Amino acid sequence: MSFGRFLGMGEKHHPLAWTTLKYDTQMGGYMINMDKKLLQDAPTYDMNSEFEWTPEYGRKVDSYYKTPSNWN
Repeated sequence: MSFGRFLGMGEKHHPLAWTTLKYDTQMGGYMINMDKKLLQDAPTYDMNSEFEWTPEYGRKVDSYYKTPSNWN
């Protein structure tokens, strides 16, 4: 998920734990039920930087959202 973009600048990506996503067939997409403040304070990465998703980063995201982790 991303937000915070203004005139093409400042956009940050906010990875979500898979368990926070719920697919809504009527909407045809994933929905989340989350407080905006929780999302704003979540781990982020800049869209213009090189990013590599690692098991360590996956565990960090899962831990932040207090969800079970499937990362070994």
